[in-house]
Amino acid sequence: MKLEDLVKYLRDSVKLEELYDLLKLNKESEALLIYMEDQINLESDTYIFEIEQTDDYLAYENNGLKFVQLFPLEMAQEMVEEYINMYNNITSYEIAQRLIEYRINDA
Repeated sequence: MKLEDLVKYLRDSVKLEELYDLLKLNKESEALLIYMEDQINLESDTYIFEIEQTDDYLAYENNGLKFVQLFPLEMAQEMVEEYINMYNNITSYEIAQRLIEYRINDA
């Protein structure tokens, strides 16, 4: 799933619950973390891992694949809500761009 697709779930709490079910995410995890495969960009696939699995490392390797942490899921959801409240008619693509820009330049 690309970041733009994930943002569509983060925009809506009902859809986010669907994502939890779809990916069988552990709601009891201390934190769920968004990682991007290989590098942080719009073309990279996104994955969600439990913090217990990744130990919150910024770079994580699993089954020979390398991942880079974007944000904790909860933080990303809050950022998406802020962008929606700040900018009228902002698209999921534009939000994904802003998340990446923030992570690269400010985080």
